[in-house]
Amino acid sequence: MNNENVSGAPEEDAAHEPGEMLSSIPNKPIEDEEEGEEETTDSSESEQSEPWREGPWTPVRLRSSTSNICRELEEIIFSAKERFNGSYYFTAQYDILDAPNPILRLTAGNIGTVDLPLSEAAAKQIITHSKQAPFGMGERTLVDKDVRDTWEMDSGFVQFDNPEWNSFVAKLVEEVCAGLGVNFYASRPRAELYKLLLYETGSHFLPHQDTEKVDGMFATMIVILPSAYTGGAAHLSHADLSTTIDSSAGSLSSTSVMAWYTDVTHEIKPVTSGYRLALSYNLIHTTSALRPSLPNVQGPLLQLRNALLTWKQAGYRGPPKIVYLLDHKYSLANLRGSALKGTDAHLASLLDVLARELDFCLGLATVECHASGYGRGDEYDDDEYEYEYEYEYDDDEDDDNEDDDSEDDDSEDDDSEDDDNEHYVFRRPVEFDCRTMKTTATNLINMEGCLISDKLDFSVGAYGDGDHTIPSYFKSKIQQGDHYRQEYEGYQGNTAGTFERWYRRTILVIWPSRRNAEIMCGRSFREKALRALRETASAKASKEEREYVEYILEHLWNDLALWRRAICICYAYGFDDYEKLGSDNIVKAVLKFGSDEILPSIERILENGSTNAKRLTLLEEIEAKMTSLGGPMLGSWVSKEREIVLRSLRPFVNGEERVLIETVSKLGGIIALEQYLIAPQVKSNSHPRDLLALTLALHAEQVKEDGAFKDPADTEACDRIKTELLSHAIEHENFFGVLKRREFNPPLSHYSYPSLKAEPFTNSAAYIQACLRGFSLGPPNHMPSPSLSQLYIGGCLETGNESLVEKVVDRLVNVSGTATDPSTIDGRPLVLLTLVPYFNKMVKERSATLPPRAIDLFYTSTIPLLLAHMERGSLFEAEAVCIIQAVAIAGGIELLEKTILPNIAATPWTTDIYELFIRQLRACEPQFAPKPGTTSSISTIVASLTQTMASEATLRTPASTINMLNFCYEMDSGSCYIDILSRILHENIAASHEIEFFLLPLIPDLVHFASCRHISISAPPLVSYFKAVMSAWAERILGPKPTLNATVLLACAQKITCRCHLCAGVAAFLCSSPGKTHALYGIGAPAAKHLEYKLERAGASVIATWETLLTIPRGLQVVKTNEAYQSSRWATTQLEGITALKHISTDENLLAEIFGDDGYKELLRALDVRWVNAPLDMKPDSPQVYLTPQPSTLASETTAIHPTLADEDSNPPKRRKIHLADDTEIADLA
Repeated sequence: MNNENVSGAPEEDAAHEPGEMLSSIPNKPIEDEEEGEEETTDSSESEQSEPWREGPWTPVRLRSSTSNICRELEEIIFSAKERFNGSYYFTAQYDILDAPNPILRLTAGNIGTVDLPLSEAAAKQIITHSKQAPFGMGERTLVDKDVRDTWEMDSGFVQFDNPEWNSFVAKLVEEVCAGLGVNFYASRPRAELYKLLLYETGSHFLPHQDTEKVDGMFATMIVILPSAYTGGAAHLSHADLSTTIDSSAGSLSSTSVMAWYTDVTHEIKPVTSGYRLALSYNLIHTTSALRPSLPNVQGPLLQLRNALLTWKQAGYRGPPKIVYLLDHKYSLANLRGSALKGTDAHLASLLDVLARELDFCLGLATVECHASGYGRGDEYDDDEYEYEYEYEYDDDEDDDNEDDDSEDDDSEDDDSEDDDNEHYVFRRPVEFDCRTMKTTATNLINMEGCLISDKLDFSVGAYGDGDHTIPSYFKSKIQQGDHYRQEYEGYQGNTAGTFERWYRRTILVIWPSRRNAEIMCGRSFREKALRALRETASAKASKEEREYVEYILEHLWNDLALWRRAICICYAYGFDDYEKLGSDNIVKAVLKFGSDEILPSIERILENGSTNAKRLTLLEEIEAKMTSLGGPMLGSWVSKEREIVLRSLRPFVNGEERVLIETVSKLGGIIALEQYLIAPQVKSNSHPRDLLALTLALHAEQVKEDGAFKDPADTEACDRIKTELLSHAIEHENFFGVLKRREFNPPLSHYSYPSLKAEPFTNSAAYIQACLRGFSLGPPNHMPSPSLSQLYIGGCLETGNESLVEKVVDRLVNVSGTATDPSTIDGRPLVLLTLVPYFNKMVKERSATLPPRAIDLFYTSTIPLLLAHMERGSLFEAEAVCIIQAVAIAGGIELLEKTILPNIAATPWTTDIYELFIRQLRACEPQFAPKPGTTSSISTIVASLTQTMASEATLRTPASTINMLNFCYEMDSGSCYIDILSRILHENIAASHEIEFFLLPLIPDLVHFASCRHISISAPPLVSYFKAVMSAWAERILGPKPTLNATVLLACAQKITCRCHLCAGVAAFLCSSPGKTHALYGIGAPAAKHLEYKLERAGASVIATWETLLTIPRGLQVVKTNEAYQSSRWATTQLEGITALKHISTDENLLAEIFGDDGYKELLRALDVRWVNAPLDMKPDSPQVYLTPQPSTLASETTAIHPTLADEDSNPPKRRKIHLADDTEIADLA
């Protein structure tokens, strides 16, 4: 078994030479520059290319000395482990010896037992009886093969005939909980099979999160059964962590397990060949303890990021590497990142994210510790010791076994083991002097398992408290664990015996990628660097030579010639990374060699500087540090160099504005800088977005209460600069490009884009954009975004340059006819369409200050796009609001009539879309007030649309009809209900089925509707509806009364005197059920005989027949004769008609008024009652019978049982309750 918790990669050839290590390091390798190539200076690794640089550029101040970086990391790591002792996912793979065959049996379509490994024929048979797996989108469940292409089968069709399978799954749950950091005994989780999933070639599932399918669910566990396939890797991500699990290797003969918390985002990549058969389990928390959940990793990530940034900016002042002693032991044979588990895997996931982001490297190595010591005096007596056997382990043997159950640790069961390899060891703890321990590190590999170096320079202090080991008590921590080998020479007379022990553990190594060569060379790196610089004769410095210079400047001092040599290489070959050189080193050099020797070389380096912020910051730091150290005053030199920098400004980059503003403030105001800021070469070489950021920063400083630009002259100059820079940026911006999430984040206060989060449908723009891209999951990072246009428009409004909004709009709508860039051609409609909600809001709040031409130009271009969007035939609420508001702003009611209404008439809208649009139109009515129509109003347009909606609506149920009637009244179009009732009568009165199941059941809902709306039920159109429906119902549904009186049925039922639930059920079926057949399956032969006996004694053969059902156990079926069936059915139908009349009214006079005297009498004759509230006819001597059968799970048909009434005289009865066929109680008011 191989437990994994870190993303694995396909196994590669392990035969790497140490010299090839740079190509296998997963981060940025050092690459030598070749002759003739353009020089790759360190400026290419500036802020723009490094994702960790966000916001204004400011050097990160070291929170502690560089010697404390290791201890700071140690504190962060241990704190994180205390809060979460696990990982956000788990994975393991079991071979055929460790995982039982479940003997999978599928009952769907009688598939039967499925042989494993899965064959192609069996896979195709499973697909035949499976369904396409759906996915959730909000409150909807959709099937879309572009999003999810998977076959699924419900768990009810899945059986396991191997009893060992349940035990195996129970063991898996414990292992998964250990990997996820779940306290198994506190949570007592159980695994509930949810689905069987089958992936064929091409099957996939886009990124998503699992929903909580049952109460208490906290994780998903996937068991992949043996089947040959490739592809289908699972990509998992949580917060900023991500990993890939590829179980295809060995899938034919192994069972793979994956698990993750429900809030982990995961994606299944397409299967490239074969079939992937998986079982999906829900892991459910079952106790009253807190449900397991993932902690927030943002805190530890942020802390680790800050610590690594401190380390990175320390350069060669920081430790070359830091090693962390892993909690678990691992086999040497298959050591790689994917083999890590539990807390080790979680830590590796955190560091891997940051290593890729901050340009660090991760690796694994093996540490060997050799400890020796002596016994003291007579302390050791033979009878004081307990002995046990222990074997020496081979280097290739798997020592990754904390529970002594490793598959490789089988020495105890190997009878062929040579006895020479066994010896006695003391179980009693032995303490060794840490000063005598020898520690070596070997076999440094990257996280993919490729060799970097055979040896790793590894040294700790005498007591293990080195400045690059975690924990600080490194040697002691290793000694506390198990040793893999021990030798004891025994008591030597007056001398204690010698003990020796060997320990082997695995360490995680992290180092800045710039120190790759140092890691590979170890202690010989310094000599190599010196030798390389002395021997160099190239006319162009390589990156490796520049690294040597930086290393030497940090480590070797008191050598002015070496300083000059190093600096010569710096400025001669374009070295301008002042962070690597460091102001500390410059200050030290000035103090050591004097300003006359050092400053000229610094001036030449500043001349080659490629960024403004770095040049200015270096000057500020030199001045401040020199002052604090009491060195020579460099104020005049710094002022001169500062002015030189300002006169030779480089193109702006995002983040420099803060440094520039502080510099300008020290010079006495922005007027002195105006000519430099708007110089053509500065504007033309700067990115438009960086100019926008600078504009906004200048404005923020200008409006601050304690801002630097309060002088009137400064204010005027600042306004001119802002307008000039913003105008230039608008002219040169590509508004249809894709904006990266971290690319720009200006300080807009009000009109900035809401967010770029991966949360679909957070606003109306997101609704429209999602519609246009077909509701694909995830954020539209691959498509143009309206956020860039919003940033510029917001910048215009923020800085008081409203007139420039017109310039932005013009750039958006007037794309050059010669444009061939596909992103511009395809992106323009999308950007304009998704910009409409933002523009609506802006115009509503700032219409008085916006240029009218900008408003007209924008809506002239976007209204046709909105119309085209409406023609798709679907509309969300936010989209309807967006369209209506745009029309109200652009042209008011006249534009609505000329464009929107004809478009609606030509588009097949559903009732729901009509209702949504009409409601939003009514809600937005006040916004049309500034531009009213000449002949129409919103009220008349709403009435017309409602009329159209009512005429086109499909009304087939009482609910849909009443909803339509209520909507008409809410929209002040109550008169439409006359047309609605007329239409449903005309369309349905000729169909008996519609009369029985639609028109008649609609009567009580119509009466309730009329009561709520204060409509008379005795006036048209309701009276016409009642008369037409009841007349058609009596003729086509009720029909003439059968010759067999229902009282005969009652009499037979009364003679069944047994009150058992079976007899009571049959009696109720005979006397009151409208059904013809009553089948009782599996009740058993004695019960069937009992029923036959009771039916014969009651003389039920007059109205029914019965026969034995040959089920196991036996059953009985009772069938009414045709006469009895017609009689019981007529009685039930009669009751439905009486109920309908009573819903209209229980007042006989009002019913006579509604139906007319003759019509009402005809209805009563058809119903065979004297008046609507009269009791039903029964025999004068028939007693009242109440049958109350108990529910039976054996009956195939449950028949309703109702009490009957005793005969009444002709006098009006007292008020009482009549029990009707639908189990409702209606008061008898006669």
